[in-house]
Amino acid sequence: HVVLANGALLGGHVSIGDHSFLGGAAAVHQFCRIGESVMVAGHAAITRDVPHFVMVAERDDVIGFNVIGLKRRGFSRAAIAELKAAFHVVYFTPGNIRDVAAQQLRANAFETAEARHFLEFFAAGKRSFARARRAEGEGDDGD
Repeated sequence: HVVLANGALLGGHVSIGDHSFLGGAAAVHQFCRIGESVMVAGHAAITRDVPHFVMVAERDDVIGFNVIGLKRRGFSRAAIAELKAAFHVVYFTPGNIRDVAAQQLRANAFETAEARHFLEFFAAGKRSFARARRAEGEGDDGD
């Protein structure tokens, strides 16, 4: 259940999760992992791992959570709400993403299997992870 639009390029040993979509001319570097239900924008350049259930554009730029894709797949409202919360915690808590996700798993902070699946993605792999966009001015120190 993976869709590769025209001209999508995959380097060697790329893994792509079920129900993912790669837009036209998107390029994925070798050994990257693309999670389940990920939407990659056209002309995106992916050089890092992209976790489950997100949308990514440009160069490794997570632009949001793939709510529409999950609704179309029939995910429950509770699962989507927990996934949104897990996404927010992992991407907007200061610190190492891998450590934050592991801490949330150890603390059993989320009840749904989908949220645990999202968090478990960060424990595997050797590459770094695509980073979330910040709102304009967020994290600005005036430089």
